[in-house]
Amino acid sequence: MRLYFGGGSDVNGAELGTDWNDRLSLRFSKLVSNNFYAEEYNVSVGGGGNHRTVRQLLTDFRPISSYDAVIIGMTSKYRTEYHDGKDWKRVKVIGNTPSKWWLENKLSTQKEERDFWREYFRIHSDEFFTFNERMYHTTIKNYCKLHNVPLILIGRREISDLEFDFCFDEPWISKAPKGHPDEAGHRAIADRINSILLFNRDFQKKL
Repeated sequence: MRLYFGGGSDVNGAELGTDWNDRLSLRFSKLVSNNFYAEEYNVSVGGGGNHRTVRQLLTDFRPISSYDAVIIGMTSKYRTEYHDGKDWKRVKVIGNTPSKWWLENKLSTQKEERDFWREYFRIHSDEFFTFNERMYHTTIKNYCKLHNVPLILIGRREISDLEFDFCFDEPWISKAPKGHPDEAGHRAIADRINSILLFNRDFQKKL
């Protein structure tokens, strides 16, 4: 059995333990995979956005049908990425509702292509990012449905009104100081995912 996990820092295990090995053993993707004796395939990255998540999901070196379930954590709609000719570069927007001034004057200093981002965000609008978020949300759902792969979609209610199986900012998930799920929070998330998968008919057939 093989399980696919994608998303940002919540899925990646930010604020867990004291080193990288702690994070790998404590995050919910490992706990869920262990529960089903499955191979854990976690391609999340801190600061990653929905564009990266969908790009990786659609272009993974394995066909999506080779996974027994997909678990995705969507992130802020304002995050994005671009390709500089060599590599994909993350654009990590800080805050849930950044102002246009911040986008034009602060975001452009994060990356080397300052002029590009300054001009890009002069035509920024909430409608643009909101519709992008909806397209990513729909793409993830329809892609998994097309290939009959069970999907669990997780969000953050504080930054999105789309439909999710549950959200990282719900009160039953305890938090670390910077707001990511803590160790107990990851255990609670793993328990919820395990329960959802066990009641999914398509997943039951794979057990």
